[in-house]
Amino acid sequence: RKLEETERRLDALSRKIEGKSQTDPLSDPLSVGPGSANTESSVQRSPDTVKSATVSHVHESQAAKPKGWAKVLAFCKIAEQFGISYVWIDTCCIDKNSSTELSESLNSMFAWYRCATLCIAYLSDVKKNRWHGNSSRGFPFSFGRYPRNSDWFKRGWTLQELIAPKDVWFYKQDWAFLGIRSELVDELHEITGVQKEILQKNGLEHLHTLSVAARMSWAANRKTTRPEDLAYSLLGLFGVNMPILYGEGEQNAFFRLQVMIFQSVSDHSIFAWKALSLPRVSQLWKVLREQV
Repeated sequence: RKLEETERRLDALSRKIEGKSQTDPLSDPLSVGPGSANTESSVQRSPDTVKSATVSHVHESQAAKPKGWAKVLAFCKIAEQFGISYVWIDTCCIDKNSSTELSESLNSMFAWYRCATLCIAYLSDVKKNRWHGNSSRGFPFSFGRYPRNSDWFKRGWTLQELIAPKDVWFYKQDWAFLGIRSELVDELHEITGVQKEILQKNGLEHLHTLSVAARMSWAANRKTTRPEDLAYSLLGLFGVNMPILYGEGEQNAFFRLQVMIFQSVSDHSIFAWKALSLPRVSQLWKVLREQV
């Protein structure tokens, strides 16, 4: 019965969004999520016209399950409160059975987060009774021990979701508001190692001032379900694109990533990354010489 109820509510919300899309000529690409081939071009064409929201979370359940639907509905409700009609959540907006769509999505995801009007980080393992301390404004002034250990700060894909947006709004398990990235700079710097200027509002404009090794270091202790994703999740941080080849292994994926990075920026700190062994250094130099 709970599943039927959540599906009924989601259908009602979908009909509402579809009704709005009929009067908005730019709404159609975003109404189905960025799996549409036209989504990125729509955002680039008129970023101030189309307002969209994204959510960053840890995949603990699929959207087809009641718990997953509840997450989608809660996210939609918050977006609606901000006056945003179109939302994107990777749980149900990427067709992972299509290798073409998956590759396009992974290469474009950083841009989608960057262009989003609102980005919500849902820390599903931060529980209400583990929180302590609020400021007079109602924002938590300290990320306590339990939020510090949230899986959200340990996953590979959430790194770009922390950095790419203009700002990030954090929510905990019961969807109670935790705080905003730009107001938690000291705490988030201590947790993630990301430089404070990057965590400020619109901090992405400072990204080009940091070395390749510095940006790589942010991912050093993060984990992904698939080994290749450790490399794929960094594509946007370096502004590069490359084919997604699951099964090639972590080192091969990182090697291809480093070739792409070196082609776009001459930064020898790239050789400091742990995934590049000494034989690979020689191989990388050979590949780069052949392409000069």
